[in-house]
Amino acid sequence: MKLHATLLIGAICALLYVFLSLRVVLGRFRGDKLGVDAAADRQLHIRIRIHGNFIEYVPFALLMMGFLEISGANQEHLLWLGAVLIAARLAHAAGLPLKAPNPLRAFGITATLAVLVAESVYAFRLLD
Repeated sequence: MKLHATLLIGAICALLYVFLSLRVVLGRFRGDKLGVDAAADRQLHIRIRIHGNFIEYVPFALLMMGFLEISGANQEHLLWLGAVLIAARLAHAAGLPLKAPNPLRAFGITATLAVLVAESVYAFRLLD
């Protein structure tokens, strides 16, 4: 069985992860700041937080998506969940550097958690 939806969303997320990783690496190499303590550089600290937050949520969402797909979940539903996940992580990445109140950051975490809840509910429904 091929996991088309998970493969597509996973590939997009992998590219986004590489982009976020490169932003951290490049932030560490700016000027004379090689190996700088992130706490001393606000911009670098934000990049690290964006990268870290991505890696905290996305793998589990993709794992759930794969389980759902193996269990026979509707491809279109999974693609919509994946699209929301990607939009959420992009919104979070764009919003984290902004001052509060911050609708992008709020949307990012709310939508990410909503995807995880939706995947969990979907999984329980497929258990019947």
